[in-house]
Amino acid sequence: MRKEACLRGLGTGLTRGLSTDYVGTGAASPEGLPGWTIAEATMDGSRIAAIAIRSG
Repeated sequence: MRKEACLRGLGTGLTRGLSTDYVGTGAASPEGLPGWTIAEATMDGSRIAAIAIRSG
């Protein structure tokens, strides 16, 4: 989910390859793709969403 959000933000989709970038784990991991903030949110207790925001 985190990786999908990031690839969508890059505009490449899955054509970039799933093993190309490491995006970290957890709700607000400081590790991951440089220049990006990637976070997760629980929606109504049963769904999880991810968002990727490019910094700068």
